[in-house]
Amino acid sequence: VLYGENGAKVPSSATIPSKDGYSFEGWVTEDEGDVPFEFDSLLTEETYIFADFEELHVHDYEDEWTY
Repeated sequence: VLYGENGAKVPSSATIPSKDGYSFEGWVTEDEGDVPFEFDSLLTEETYIFADFEELHVHDYEDEWTY
């Protein structure tokens, strides 16, 4: 998504992405970062936002019952 004008805002209705085996946690300001992107802030320079995903952990109960 590209918003080219200074002082523009990114709409908060950005499409929520999906990724198999992960849950979407929100938008962040850096790749591999944890600082949430503030949709109400004015953009004054070229800005990138990144989707933050958390891996879903599947518990294997069979491992608990191994004798």
